[in-house]
Amino acid sequence: MFEVFLNVYSTERAIAFYVNEVGLFEVVADFGGGEVSLKCTCTDNAYLSIRESTPSSFADHPLFSIGVKNCDREVARLSSVEFKSGGSVYRDPSGRFAVVEFPLGKNIMLTDPDGHRFLLMEWNQNVFASER
Repeated sequence: MFEVFLNVYSTERAIAFYVNEVGLFEVVADFGGGEVSLKCTCTDNAYLSIRESTPSSFADHPLFSIGVKNCDREVARLSSVEFKSGGSVYRDPSGRFAVVEFPLGKNIMLTDPDGHRFLLMEWNQNVFASER
């Protein structure tokens, strides 16, 4: 199991972003007091534990990544989402979603309403084929 712990200003706003807007998580437990557990819907063993508290300081790099089967499909899907929560998808200077391609695959970076950055990552399966 893989779990990321995030302190957020508003649990409600975090749920709106991760569950309703990004659409890759579901609420699996509400412990009360502003503490919830979200499960990633694209894998069986990844969770976000969200607690309403002052967010920790964070760097400019992503805190975690979520593997997706098709990054371009996620870009198309997210391009129609209106991010009312305050979260966003990183855009290039022309205003398009910035898809970064490199030998291991490609990704897009998102920022949640509290400034936590993370990646939606499509791994290049050919890179790992030699390890099997």
